[in-house]
Amino acid sequence: MQFPPISLKGKEYTFTLWNGEVLPDKVLALDTETELIQEGVTPRLALAAVHGSAGSCVVIHPGDVFDFVTEHQDSTFVCHNAVFDFHVIAQHLGHGDVVQSDRASACRAESCGFESRRPRSVWWDRAKEGRIHCTMLFNSLIGLARNDEDPINKGLGMLSSRWCGVDLNKDDPWRLRYGELLGLTVEEWEDVDPAAWRYALADPIATLMLYQEQVKAASRMGRRGFDGYQLPKAVERFGLLTVGLQTQGAIALDAVSRRGVSIDSEYAEQVKEDIASLVAGEARSMEEMLGTEAFHRNAAGALSLTPAGAPRRNAKLIKGRLAHIAEHTSPPIIPPINKDGLVTDSVKYWQEYTDADPFVETYVNFMSQTKLLQFFKALKTDRIYPRYRPMVRTGRTSCSKPNLQQLPRDSRFREMILPSPGCLLLQVDYSVLELRTLAQVCISRFGESRMAELFREGKDLHRYTAATMLGLTMGDFGLLDKGVQKEHRQRAKALNFGVPGGLGAKSLSEYAKTAFGVTIDQDDAKKLRNQLIYGTYPELGRYLKGDSWDNLADNLHCSVEEVNENLRDWDAWMDANRIVAGQPANRKDKPYHPAERDRLWKALSKMNDNPQLIDILSQRQTGMHALRKIFFGHTRTLTGRIRGHVSYTRQKNSPFQGLAADGNKLALFNLVHAGYDVCGFVHDEALINIPEDCDLTAAVEDVQRIMRESMEVFTPDVPIETSGLLADRWYKDVDANEYDDQGNIIPFSKGVLT
Repeated sequence: MQFPPISLKGKEYTFTLWNGEVLPDKVLALDTETELIQEGVTPRLALAAVHGSAGSCVVIHPGDVFDFVTEHQDSTFVCHNAVFDFHVIAQHLGHGDVVQSDRASACRAESCGFESRRPRSVWWDRAKEGRIHCTMLFNSLIGLARNDEDPINKGLGMLSSRWCGVDLNKDDPWRLRYGELLGLTVEEWEDVDPAAWRYALADPIATLMLYQEQVKAASRMGRRGFDGYQLPKAVERFGLLTVGLQTQGAIALDAVSRRGVSIDSEYAEQVKEDIASLVAGEARSMEEMLGTEAFHRNAAGALSLTPAGAPRRNAKLIKGRLAHIAEHTSPPIIPPINKDGLVTDSVKYWQEYTDADPFVETYVNFMSQTKLLQFFKALKTDRIYPRYRPMVRTGRTSCSKPNLQQLPRDSRFREMILPSPGCLLLQVDYSVLELRTLAQVCISRFGESRMAELFREGKDLHRYTAATMLGLTMGDFGLLDKGVQKEHRQRAKALNFGVPGGLGAKSLSEYAKTAFGVTIDQDDAKKLRNQLIYGTYPELGRYLKGDSWDNLADNLHCSVEEVNENLRDWDAWMDANRIVAGQPANRKDKPYHPAERDRLWKALSKMNDNPQLIDILSQRQTGMHALRKIFFGHTRTLTGRIRGHVSYTRQKNSPFQGLAADGNKLALFNLVHAGYDVCGFVHDEALINIPEDCDLTAAVEDVQRIMRESMEVFTPDVPIETSGLLADRWYKDVDANEYDDQGNIIPFSKGVLT
């Protein structure tokens, strides 16, 4: 069969029909065309087109897709929106949204009605091997590495134009007509409008061009000489900048979203009514204090309501009342001023001052309960399909519609989540995961870690920290009153989780209060922080050491010695930093003299050998962009993902938090690949439907094994622990299941509805 030639960027490409030959290309850019896309439905495959790194150009009939995938097990498949193309092909090769591997058993996907195991698993195996890459995700990873850009999906047309100078016609009417090709034989393709092929065949060519340019850029970035190490063969295992790993995570998250999660509608309605009643009560209290003008009303005099059903507050009036309270409190409260010139009405700010005036407490309660109502907007049916964003700047995921990853602390919200019919819900999460990944980072950088030693000994790090802060052994700490132990362990959690991320004394004090309800004044916070990083865990002192001179030298393309010569001490470095940021005065609020500004700008220009900074320095630009480019440093995970030009706290937080995020994505993918019906994902926790009629104990143990082994790929020197609860719904603050005399797990239930 003859296809019309495709001309892009002055070169002509000739496609042929794939007839079963093995292509010589190591990289195969693949694009699918489908019927029209409908919300929540994977469209049927009409055709696939491939352009390879060795020059191959082929069109694949749907009937030959399985053979093509099977014959090219050693090639890397590159797609622009890999999640879409992956699931289109997966659906074409089988049924359902979860792979069925050879290990699938009664507790796995086939119990949920899926069929046609083998063809589907071949395609999923390509993803498991890291042989599917996504140029859309790759672009996000490169933007993250360059300037810590927010990872946002961008279309092939935009990126091929920007990266390669190739303009694709995305307004071609044929992009909406490929449903007309469904069911046609190869012989019937002879009569297809040539315009259909011209549109379809340009995309894989542009995708390969884009990918090759991205590989060049990512390879240069991977050679940066900043601190940090990588796991052995990280690029081969996870892809440049982890593009292969992130593609695996995106595929798995999309599968989870497609499955959805069941909702107890009756219980949800009961909780909603309870919260709405509390909102109404707090609203009446606010009206008693401010009058009926506290809330907006319509022309008929009825309360104007938000989409969630809460009264719309009169923000200006409320801010005025808060300003009055702030001014007349002793000592005065000094709240931030918003862009509207009025004091902030942020609940996060005012919740620290609920004892200043009854109105503050009432307002905070009203807003807190109102926020809870937002969750119910997405609960329109007995099943919800949360949408996951596979990567934000930290490397973690986010969720929306509804946000299952940031449910209110009220345990009733979790208890709305049910297993699918005929199943129990298994919730599994990791034990102090980010401290374990931190320990691995320290071992990789310094060759040792006290944290890692304690994990190997099976110790509780929070108890250990609490004991050392009191100057006690863990044995003596265990002799203290239980309430005292709990109090000090809670304080230790604030230290263990807050300090490694680079928090100073002031921020640590605030973090302890807001996150753990622990009061630590700044002086104590400073002492405890020093004790933690120099005494309890000495590796933290090395880890948290500032890299300010190195970052500046790296950005200016000069030596650290030159920085030392021109900015002789910390005060000079800080003054230069503040001047570039646009600050008018130094840390003692003494305004900078023009001569001092001139001297420091000249010092920076003198050191600079980076062409990209010439304009910023010569024009003496100020603000966050200039500050980031000149002073902020780079950081990366052991897997090879980079964040470029980030602040000190992000440099310290990202390596271990990002490593944990990567491990979670691999664990999630491996669970889905193994055939488990994963229906929800919350950072370190997975929700899985387990059929009631299977070997429950074996299923729970197998899931935890997969999660541990997946994470230990990233922490080879630190053991991983998980905990799980098998129950009739999602519970919070329930430790673990009990077992009967034969060692079989007893599913948990406490009966929620009354």
